[in-house]
This record gives sequence, C-alpha cells and structure tokens, in this order.
Amino acid sequence: MDIKQAFHRAGLAKIDLGPGFVCVVRDDVISFPDNEEDRKRHPSRTIIVMSNDLLCADLATPLVTVAPTSSQLKWKNKTEVVIRKSDTNGLEHDSRVMLAHLQPIIKTDVERKIGELSWDDWERIMEQIVKNFDRA
Repeated sequence: MDIKQAFHRAGLAKIDLGPGFVCVVRDDVISFPDNEEDRKRHPSRTIIVMSNDLLCADLATPLVTVAPTSSQLKWKNKTEVVIRKSDTNGLEHDSRVMLAHLQPIIKTDVERKIGELSWDDWERIMEQIVKNFDRA
C-alpha cells in the first residue's frame, strides 16, 4: 500500500480530485462575502475544482481552489461562465460558474465527484479567468 492509499483508508483523502472535476460540498463550506447574511442556504453546493493536477494530488497541500456554481442564471454577470448540464458533468441544471468567488477549501470537505467538465467548457472558464485578471 502506498501513502495515497493509506490516506484514503484513514479518511484523510475522501476522493481523488482533479482540475475540471464537478463535485459537491456542504453549502456552509463556501463563502459569499457580498451577501453572506441574505443568501439562501442549501444542504450542498456544486463546485468546480480549479487547482491543477499537482496541487490536487499533493498530500502535503490540504487545500484546493474551487469555483462555486449556481443554477440561478438570471444573476449572471460578466465575470461568469454558463455551463450547460450534461451526462458528463453531472449538473442537474445549466449553471453559472461564479469566478468572482474563487476560493480555497479543505480537500476533505469535498463530499463526492458528480462529473467532469468537457475540454471546451474548461477552456471557456480558463479564458474568462484570464479576462477577469487582465489589466486592460
């Protein structure tokens, strides 16, 4: 048994994570500083893992960066990308990826993987992140 398998057995790594994985966490794990008091709480929230393979696999790194999602498309703004639901990504609804709320979470807070983004969706998100951080 290698160290990664030992961590899984000990419950220190619930699931394997990777960039573009669509996963579920408890809603209270995610922070929305701009409307924390007013937001509707849910039992869980879908997130997109944004960290690269190296960070996801590194057992010495307890955090991954994620982007929360929302099925409330009417609130979409210019910093976000809409992802259409599919069998591959596991989303129940078309959802906006809330890139203004990128944040680190503890890896063990990820409850389960429900799918994975297509390469096209991943590329659209990466392009939007570059635009969001561009100085122009």
